Amino acid sequence: MSESLILAVVVANALITPILTYLINSRCTRITTPCCHIERDVLDARDLQKHTEHEEPPTGAPTDV
Repeated sequence: MSESLILAVVVANALITPILTYLINSRCTRITTPCCHIERDVLDARDLQKHTEHEEPPTGAPTDV
């Protein structure tokens, strides 16, 4: 019983992870799955670039001197 459960979890993880990664990285404003419905604002390239330029480096991260 436990081996089949482990196998089922590993297979489900192998299938679900790439699908969720694709949906998160997509430019879709609406994502609907059997278990959830998401509506979001997608940043355009200019806004994303502005956001990453003004982002503070993490604490303890090396900085250029």
